[in-house]
Amino acid sequence: MPGMNDVVQFTFYPVGGFTNPGINKSVNCPTSVSQDLPDPHCEGDKYETCLMKVSGCVDNTCPPAKQLGLSKFLDCFEADDGSQISKAGSCAKAAGFSIDAVDSCYNNVANKEAAWKSLQERTKAKRSTLNCFPWVEVDGKVLTDNCFGPVARTWDLLKALCDGCKAAGIKLPAACTPPGKTCASHPKCEGLDGDCCPTAAGVTLACCNDDSMPPPPPPGKTCASHPKCTGLAGDCCPTAAGVTLACCKDDANRSNGSFVV
Repeated sequence: MPGMNDVVQFTFYPVGGFTNPGINKSVNCPTSVSQDLPDPHCEGDKYETCLMKVSGCVDNTCPPAKQLGLSKFLDCFEADDGSQISKAGSCAKAAGFSIDAVDSCYNNVANKEAAWKSLQERTKAKRSTLNCFPWVEVDGKVLTDNCFGPVARTWDLLKALCDGCKAAGIKLPAACTPPGKTCASHPKCEGLDGDCCPTAAGVTLACCNDDSMPPPPPPGKTCASHPKCTGLAGDCCPTAAGVTLACCKDDANRSNGSFVV
């Protein structure tokens, strides 16, 4: 999204999970994978805590260049790989983080637990206000809307960010300004002349659709990339026979216990 990284300050807290949010706001890491808590023993959150500790992101807030890498890591680790701890290192490396630095924290029990304890202490007051995960705020306004429900993957976060820029009097990034109506301003309309979106006759051509912000990729087809398919091997979504199993559905809503502001 062109220009958004220059106007957004991304703060990320991988605080872990709790099983009775209405009663107990203390962290209660699951002992096994479940539909709502796919991160056993909060190991994924602890890896993310170590990554934040060694990344140079002060108080879990990264500078612009680093937050792009953090977003890339989270997309790889949580969205694509379903928070599988075995994939954390490759996702961190692909996002530009030092694997040796992260491992020096995560693979050392004392260092890992110290980083985890520090995070819990620093977020204690905030956790008492959380109702569910993921918990997302923009300028103090909660966007989770019942934890996103079935629309986590398609939530219009861009609109919320653009609205925030307008309210703060910040010059709108290019991502907040839709492409013009000319064919030339839409890559998919290449080769066409005049206006396409819409045409002079008021018709919006198919080449106008979704060229400025492509949809996020769906989870992988392997069983391992879908928490509900835990225990199954090979491909599930779909299988080699082309059948999409029931365990593939609706797993895009879940994440490790984390909140971002």
